[in-house]
Amino acid sequence: MYLVNYLLHTDKFYPAFEIIFGIELLFIVLTIVVGIIVITLSCKAVTLHRLVRLRVAFPIVFALFHAASQVVVIHEEHFGPSVHAETTPWIIASLIKQFFFGYMTLIAFIVALDRWVATKAWSWYESGARSTLLFFLLQELIICSISATIAILYVFDNITAFGSYYCFAGQGITGAICFFFVFRCNLSEMRELKKGAVINKYCVAKIYQIKENISVLKSYIQIARPLIAVGAPPFIFILVYMVVPPNVGLDGLRLFSAALFELWLTIASFVMICLVPCYFPQLTRPMEKFSKRGSSIAPIAEIEKNTPEAGDAYFTMLAREWA
Repeated sequence: MYLVNYLLHTDKFYPAFEIIFGIELLFIVLTIVVGIIVITLSCKAVTLHRLVRLRVAFPIVFALFHAASQVVVIHEEHFGPSVHAETTPWIIASLIKQFFFGYMTLIAFIVALDRWVATKAWSWYESGARSTLLFFLLQELIICSISATIAILYVFDNITAFGSYYCFAGQGITGAICFFFVFRCNLSEMRELKKGAVINKYCVAKIYQIKENISVLKSYIQIARPLIAVGAPPFIFILVYMVVPPNVGLDGLRLFSAALFELWLTIASFVMICLVPCYFPQLTRPMEKFSKRGSSIAPIAEIEKNTPEAGDAYFTMLAREWA
């Protein structure tokens, strides 16, 4: 198991570790508050497809579980047993942490799978039928099963720490390859559709779905950049912890690296959750009802059906939504 009890080793560094844990607790609270807000916005963002909203919300839910598990870790470090002991809270916290790592490294793959189905079965996917929820549950079953398997194998010492990180790296690389393959497929599909209307091939609903695919994939590409920037540094700390052997006079470096790893993960979760509405601006649309803004198109209620004005209003909203 990675998690260790610091109690017997950190007294000589007082109050350095207490300051680190205090900052971490602050960001845990902020992460939970902001996470709940973003999840609520996701539920109300009706301009996004239901499965897109769920895919945005679920990783945040697991991030909140991970943040809450860190409270257990801090409690055990200060008030747990004063000897190295694998207590039930330690085991649960370790499982949640490893599950979280596995889940997040599989996001690219599962988004690619979701968008690939949305591309090939666009009519069914765009309809938002109840069966699409079963497809989402299937995605979650896949991603959770893989993540839970790696977490259990690692926490109960069936694979090494490096072994688990090799798995995470493999998942991330595979997901990135699949992601960019699906992205290129959607761009190619859009180029074909832009060539003009062809009998039995041109469909407004299909164009809307392909545009949504491209928009969603671009949003995840934009999210990946700050994610790499804030997500890479903590693994330098954990690498130091794992590489530097204990009892060679560098225990302080090892323990500080472990503590900073935990702190940085919490800060990274907070930062990424805050950035989600920036890359999915549709999440903030429900808040626009509180502001009075002019509109360049006539109110829908004032437009008669089956008129040029109705078509103009529809395509204006379509262009505004996915521009």
